[in-house]
Amino acid sequence: MVIKSVTRSETNAQRATNKLDIWAKINAFPFVRGCWRGDPQFVRAMFGGFWNFVNGFPQIIRDTYSSVPAGIDEKTRRFLERSAHLLAGMLAGMESDERAHRALWLRAARQAGLEERDLESWELLPEVRQIAETIGNEKDLYIRLLYFVSVELMAEGLSRALADSPEFLKLMGMRGMAWFRAHLVHEHGATTHEQLAYNLAGRIAHFQGRQSSEESMHEIVINGLLLFARAANACGERFIDSRHYTAVLA
Repeated sequence: MVIKSVTRSETNAQRATNKLDIWAKINAFPFVRGCWRGDPQFVRAMFGGFWNFVNGFPQIIRDTYSSVPAGIDEKTRRFLERSAHLLAGMLAGMESDERAHRALWLRAARQAGLEERDLESWELLPEVRQIAETIGNEKDLYIRLLYFVSVELMAEGLSRALADSPEFLKLMGMRGMAWFRAHLVHEHGATTHEQLAYNLAGRIAHFQGRQSSEESMHEIVINGLLLFARAANACGERFIDSRHYTAVLA
């Protein structure tokens, strides 16, 4: 089997193309379209429906670098034990950022009329629970890190879609847009969470001797995004009155 050598610029170009395609798909989600219209029912369903994942994602990141997952192969176990300091150094910052994003999600939810107690008591749908369980229980660290990429692309795509909506901006106000701005504005030259997860996944693949291509990585990322798509559809069906759902999206 011949593996074609791919330059970094070619890889970046392909990822940029993939990202544009992903953003277009996120924009087309019916649930996102309802939020884009600034409809309070959709917006509250977003904050309440996805709270379980936003609340739990920082711990998933911590678990990824603070302990060696059970059930992994011995070779990967030795690598993780030797690289624990490096992994912790790279992911601890990501965890800290996500804890800050959790606080921004709470602030945004308040702008939509929801307090933390409302989010905590919000019905947890199986499709939303599955996001955290699928990512957190994934024993293959390479795949788990690519699921992290999915999370970041979903957050950025959602933020880009809603930040472009005058109706959503009017509903949320500047204070309520902080979570969304955090996923759009990056320090010049800083490594984004998406890039960090891609880089770590690449290191793991190299160590494992894995024949990882941009196409195979993208397929895993898409699988992660499908978790969010299914959860968004479930939130729309469960939390939005069916007649209102049809009327808003008509």
